Amino acid sequence: MTITRFEELPAELISQIFVYFTTDELYKTFANLNDRLDCFIKSSCDLSLCITSHCDSFRAVFVYFTELKLSGVRSFHVFRLTNSDEYIESIEQFIHPNLSPRLESLQVPFCSQSILNWIFDGKFPRLKICHIYDSSNRKINLLLSNNIQLPALRQLTIEGQDGNEFEKILFKCPNLSYFDFSCYACFSFKQLTHPYVSLKRLRLSYLTKVRFHNGQFMSRVSCFPNLTHFYLNVEQCPEHNETIDFAEIAQDLKRSLPHLIFLDWHIDLILRNRSSYYWFTFKQVSQFHPLFYCFGRTDQHLHIASFDFTAIYRYDRQFVRLN
Repeated sequence: MTITRFEELPAELISQIFVYFTTDELYKTFANLNDRLDCFIKSSCDLSLCITSHCDSFRAVFVYFTELKLSGVRSFHVFRLTNSDEYIESIEQFIHPNLSPRLESLQVPFCSQSILNWIFDGKFPRLKICHIYDSSNRKINLLLSNNIQLPALRQLTIEGQDGNEFEKILFKCPNLSYFDFSCYACFSFKQLTHPYVSLKRLRLSYLTKVRFHNGQFMSRVSCFPNLTHFYLNVEQCPEHNETIDFAEIAQDLKRSLPHLIFLDWHIDLILRNRSSYYWFTFKQVSQFHPLFYCFGRTDQHLHIASFDFTAIYRYDRQFVRLN
């Protein structure tokens, strides 16, 4: 039998063809073309959706895939979305445990409380990658009180509310290799007691009241012995008169994080101690650790990194070590 129409192709072949289409192209080419193709898209068990506001038919794309009530979404990514309230309810129509049991990757700029509940209750057992870039108005702490663990999860980006979620998330997700945690609140490592050997990349952002020499920071960071990438954006604790001893920090890094190859630290200095950092020169500090390579500072901010950032950031004082 001679096949003369696309929709007459075997389902396996159509599935392979769909891989080469973006979500927008898939919609423009096949949406509402005929019932068979709509049913095939709906029942696909390996469908990846990536929706951006740059799609010419962004709203139509979103509505189409929502109304289709997909049953086999493997990955779902939404980028550059500025109006969260308009689409959160629609997202829940197909990012739902009953409709997306095969979900492996979820990347969204916003999410609802229901989706967070499902994630941390283990309703998506295959979920490996989860990046939620703005969850500041969602209640996460209560979700972490149960003993359900998420062993499949490998990458997580999430924003906390009080800083105490950090340890609880690590307990729930023991196999994380990438963890991006941000929180506009006081932060401590008090509850970390055992090593998390799977964690390779750690990003800590917008943390406040951080102390480097109170016996917590480096001793708790040593709980990640296989860490290779460490990004830090913190504010020093204004209630303590602490001057950071970079020689001591460097020794702790060498001893506790022997596999570290990338470092990018941003430290907001406390007001009364800013003048204390004029005693050292960047050249001196650069000798303390191989990753103390590039430096920049203003009156309020100190930046240390293992790469040359001078083309990206401009500071009052800058230094790049000559290898």
